[in-house]
Amino acid sequence: MEEILIDTDIFIEIFRGDEVLRAEIANYHLFTSVVSYIELIQGTTTSRKEIQQIKHYLRNTRILHITEDISRSGMELVEYYGPSHNLKLADGLIAATALEYGMYFRTNNKRDFEYIEDIDM
Repeated sequence: MEEILIDTDIFIEIFRGDEVLRAEIANYHLFTSVVSYIELIQGTTTSRKEIQQIKHYLRNTRILHITEDISRSGMELVEYYGPSHNLKLADGLIAATALEYGMYFRTNNKRDFEYIEDIDM
């Protein structure tokens, strides 16, 4: 099964009921950045029930943590693309994770990442 890194926005759309998107990613081995996981948790209404629902849905998704290499790469991306494209910390670390693992990166926010060289979307 092919591996794919899922961005925060994809999970949000699935949680909102997008069954087409859910079916589209069902044939992949799913990964996400710990940054996306934290964004999902912060985006809830802080209800314990919603947090448990997110955790339940993500039980088959491997969460990739920030390594020293990802940290360094994220820092370089933000330094380089921050001034010209307003790349922020979270997106820089998520992009660095995709680059570090060489995974296809599934996002609907392509304009937030399309200028980053070597990112496979």
